[in-house]
Amino acid sequence: MSALPAKYKPLSNAYRTAQQFEKKDTVVAYWARFYCVQEAMKLDSKDKDGRMWILEQMDWLEQVKKAHAGNEAISQEVVGQAHFENATLAIFARADAMDRKAEYTANVPKIFALTASLITIMNIFGELTDDWAEKKKYALYKTVDIMKCLKEGRQPVPGPPGGFQDEEDELDQLGEEYAPSSTYTPPQEPTTSNYQPPAEPTYTPPIDPASQSAPARSDPVSVPSPIAPAPGFYPNQAQKDKASKNAKFAVSSLTYDDVPGAISFLQKSLRLLQTGQE
Repeated sequence: MSALPAKYKPLSNAYRTAQQFEKKDTVVAYWARFYCVQEAMKLDSKDKDGRMWILEQMDWLEQVKKAHAGNEAISQEVVGQAHFENATLAIFARADAMDRKAEYTANVPKIFALTASLITIMNIFGELTDDWAEKKKYALYKTVDIMKCLKEGRQPVPGPPGGFQDEEDELDQLGEEYAPSSTYTPPQEPTTSNYQPPAEPTYTPPIDPASQSAPARSDPVSVPSPIAPAPGFYPNQAQKDKASKNAKFAVSSLTYDDVPGAISFLQKSLRLLQTGQE
C-alpha cells in the first residue's frame, strides 16, 4: 500500500495507528482507516496523488467489509463504536496501571500516545464526550511529561500535577520518537484474557503517589431490584432506538468479558423501555 501523501501529514498518527492494528484488531484498523479517508477528503481530494491514495484506502475498506460481512462491529457503526471504545479503554487502562505502579519504561509514553491517537479517531463516531476529551488531554499530558522525565533522567510522578497544557503541539515539536508507531503491540482481537476494560469510561487520576497501594479486589456485581414500569407508559421511537443502542453496547461489553458494563447497559435499556429515562 502506498505511503501517506505529504499533504496528509496531519493524519500521520491516525494512519500509523490504523496500520498498527491491522493484524491485531481488524475492527479498530477498519474505523481508523475510515477516519483517515474522511479527513483526507476534507483536506484535499482533487490532487492526483491524494485522490489515488484515497481510492486505495477505500478499496481496502471495501475488501475488509466483504471479508467480514458477518461482523456487526464493521457493518454497524453503533456496534463498531462500542468495540472501538472498549479497545481504547483497555489500552488506556494498561498505560494508567503502569503509571500508577511507577513502572516507567520507554514504552509507557508510547502507550499513552497511542491512547490519544485512538481517541482522536473516535471523532468518526461523532463529537467526543467531555469524558473522552478529558482522557485525551490526560494521555497527551502523560506522553509529554513521562518522555521528558525519561530523557532528563528524572523519575516521573504518577498522575497529573493539576491542569493541562497544550501538550499536543509540544508532542509534535518533540518529533516522532513517541508517536503511536511505537513498539507497543496491540492485543489480539477480543479475547477474555487480553481485553479487560473498566465497566464505565470514567477515570480519576491518582491524587498522591505516596499513597498508592495494591489495587483493591473488585466488589461483587450488585443487581438492583427490577424497575417498575411507569403506569400507562409506552416508549417513543427515539427511546426505543436508544434502548436498542444500549443493548448492542451490552453485547459488545460481553465480547470483552465486561459483565458489569453489560449489566449497566442492559439496565439503561430497561429503564428507557419502562420509564423513558436512563
